[in-house]
Parts: sequence; C-alpha cells; structure tokens
Amino acid sequence: MSQRRSRSNDDLEAEGAARDFLHDIGRAAESLLASLEERRSCLIVTHYDADGVCAAAALARTLCQLDTPFHIRVVDQLDETVIGWVKRNPHYKCVVMTDLGSGLLSRLEAELSDREVFVVDHHIPEPEAEGGAVREVNPHRFGIDGSTQASSSTLAYLLVRSALPEEAPTLSPLAVVGALGDRQDVGRHFSLTGLNEIAVRDGVEHGYIKRELGLRLFGLRSRPLLKCLEYTFDPYLPGLSGDEAACYNFLKSIGVKPSEGGKLRYFKSLSREEVRRLATELIKYSMSVGLSVRESERIFGTTYLRPREGEDSPLYDAREFAAILNACGRVERHDLALLLAMGVRGRVLSDAMREVEGYRRALSSAINEVRNSRERYVSELDHLVVVDLSGRVSSRMLAAVASILASSKVWGITKPLMAITKVGEDALKVSLRKPISIDAKYRAVNLGQVMRSVADELGGVGGGHENAAGGTFSADLKSELVRAVEAEISRAISA
Repeated sequence: MSQRRSRSNDDLEAEGAARDFLHDIGRAAESLLASLEERRSCLIVTHYDADGVCAAAALARTLCQLDTPFHIRVVDQLDETVIGWVKRNPHYKCVVMTDLGSGLLSRLEAELSDREVFVVDHHIPEPEAEGGAVREVNPHRFGIDGSTQASSSTLAYLLVRSALPEEAPTLSPLAVVGALGDRQDVGRHFSLTGLNEIAVRDGVEHGYIKRELGLRLFGLRSRPLLKCLEYTFDPYLPGLSGDEAACYNFLKSIGVKPSEGGKLRYFKSLSREEVRRLATELIKYSMSVGLSVRESERIFGTTYLRPREGEDSPLYDAREFAAILNACGRVERHDLALLLAMGVRGRVLSDAMREVEGYRRALSSAINEVRNSRERYVSELDHLVVVDLSGRVSSRMLAAVASILASSKVWGITKPLMAITKVGEDALKVSLRKPISIDAKYRAVNLGQVMRSVADELGGVGGGHENAAGGTFSADLKSELVRAVEAEISRAISA
C-alpha cells in the first residue's frame, strides 16, 4: 500500500491547499444552507454523465432530508440556451449548478444577478468575474487539479459533509462512483487520490465502501464471464473488447469453459486455478497483440465495492455503477440514472440494464468499425489526430469513443486526439483527448484552455480539463475548427 493511501483523512485535510479549500467549502455550505432556509426551494442544473448525476443526487438526497422542494434539470452543457431557460423561470431563486458553470461565470453573473447561484464544478474556470455574485466551489482556484484529484460529485459530497457531517457518510459511495465515472482513478493500482480519497475513507470507515485489488473486468460479479470480457473497454483488449465470438474462443483456448450445463459461467464459479490461468493468459494475450508488460498489467487494479448492495447486483461494483449511469445519460434516460443514484431499485434497475445492453452494443460496434476501417474515419495532421464520426455515433457517445481510443497504446496515437460528430444539422460536437502514449512535447498542453481559446475565436462553447476537453460549434465551421485546434496546440508547444 502506498504512502499516500496510508494517511488518515485528518492528514489529507490538514495539507495547505486542501485545508484552505475545505475551509472555503465550509463557508459555501453555510451560505447554501442559509439560502435554502430563506428561499425554501432549489433548482439543480447538472451534466448528464455519472459525475454530474451523482453530484446532483447527493445534493437532492440532502434536500429531501431538509424537506426542501427541488427540481433537477440535466443538460449536455451549460450554454446560452440553458441560462436563458433558467432566467425565464424566476421562481427558482436558489440555483445550484454541478459539474458545469465555472467556464461561464461572467455570463451567470450578468444573466442571473437576481438569484443566488452556486457553482460546484471541477473544470478549468475562467478568470474570476468582478463582483463575485456567483458562489463558486472549484478546486482549481486553490491549485488542486480538478481533473484527477476532485470530481464534482466529491465536491458535492464535501459540501454536504461540511453542512451535515453525521448524515454525509451515506452519500460517500456517490462521490466514489462519480469520480470513477470521470476516470479519476489515476493513483497507484488505479486508485482514487486527493480529495476523492476523503470520500473513499469515509465510506470504508462507515461500511459503505470496500476496497480490493483484482481483475478490472467490466461486470465481473454481475455478468457471465464471457460478457465481462466482451464489455471491457477500460482497459481496451484488442481483438476481444466488443467481440463476443472472439471472447468465447479465447476462454476455450485457455482451458476456461465459457459455459457449463448449457448455462454461461460466472467469475465466482471459477476455481482458484482457473482464476490464475485467466489472469496469466490475459496478460500473455495482450502482449501477443503488441502491448507492453506494463500496458498488459492494466487489467489489474483497485476495485471499489458497495457492501450494502447484493454481491450479484450490477451496482455492487462502483465502476460498473458508474458505467450504468454514464450509459443512461448517453441514451438520454436521465430519469433512470437519477433514480438509481437516489437509491431506487426494482423496475428502475431492470429498465436501466436494458438501456445499458443497447448502449454497450452500440459502443462495441463503433469501436470495432473504427478499428477495422481506420482509413475511413482517422486522419493525421502535424499536431493532431482527427477521428470524424459524423453520422456514425451520437454526440453523447462521442466522448466515450474518444476516451477508449485514447486509453490504449494499441491505436498508436501519439498526438492529441480530436473526435467529431454532428448534432442535428446545425452543430458539431467535439471531444479532445490526450492519448496514453502521447509524445512528450504535448504533455504540458492544456486541452481545456485549447478548447476555450478556439471557442472564443470561432464563437462556440468549449472547455474542460488539462487532458480531456470538449465543445460545440457551428456545423459549417468543421474545416476552420480543425485548423484552429491544431494551431492552438502548435502555439502551446512553441510557448
């Protein structure tokens, strides 16, 4: 166990930047409680992904305890349309924005000056607006990397923890799920670090979270082993991920029966020798298709479990829970995602699982098509690899495809990767990522700043993190967009 993971929460919270930020969160919590007491209603605006959903759910569950009416609106991004909608609904006097907002503080202050607005966001913020009417909670203001050390769901958890410390631990799994959904497991053995670790430790201490080291296969406890292999994209297993027949043949070839008695086998039915053989052969297989030993060993890592869910539940493993929420968000079933995060099960869970199956099939199909027809979709410029998926994937699936392409060396991408697709007839959605094997000269490029600069230049909306960013632009600006992004990257590496 690493030195970082052996420290207590008191140690983590006493560190300079973290201490100051947590103190600021405490003041924000006091302001929010005072506003709720005065206003007696609240609007939560959040992003559709797992982090945004978990952040909103943590606040909503707290509002339920406070007997405070609320409404949640889930959006693709914060833009003029969303701000205009909020402005046209003046009965919401207290507005909380989670997982978005820091990039448009000046607009929020200008348009919503008659409201009490709280922004709980971990994306790179714009310079602080004059006046400070919007109450912002953002780790970047204190020199803490919001892309790796603090998800928005963790920030929401810390807000609740400061306001209602005795009630907060029940919400710690939401922070863990949200952080994993945002791929913040960047610590040793794919663990959560920084402020995210506070939520992990609270959850462990109160019996809501359990940590284990093991295989990082999707749905390892809830799905047949064959499906676990097929649906694993993080890490990406070339030739196996998304290909059921190939996974079946692989299991047979290593002496692990995929089925027995006419039924597909689950991981828990494997003998100790079969588990050892599966792990060993997965590493051998990964190396045989060109991955390094280190890349191949990404199949192992930290698993965060939720002991208060049944072990055969797809919500038992926090990573699988995050994947389910992300899938529901990307197929626009926000209702299912929010209800699951709020603790509802039964039919909601079964409906969500049907959506997940369809989403994973579509994701598998898209990734395999790019892999098999690379020349059709992928073009390479001096400082940028462009993957044009217009007409092939939805705007909400784009980020997932971009992340998968960026997460494995098998794709051989060493420059920033930009995936593009159309949104209706009038807009383009962009996802910008740093690949895992990025050339050293691009490592210091801040993709969030790149997208913001391009948005300022072309009139779109853009921003994000240092290693992952996105934006929306006019559909007739595709050529200009590609040129502008490459030019910004070129300027960044020349600075």
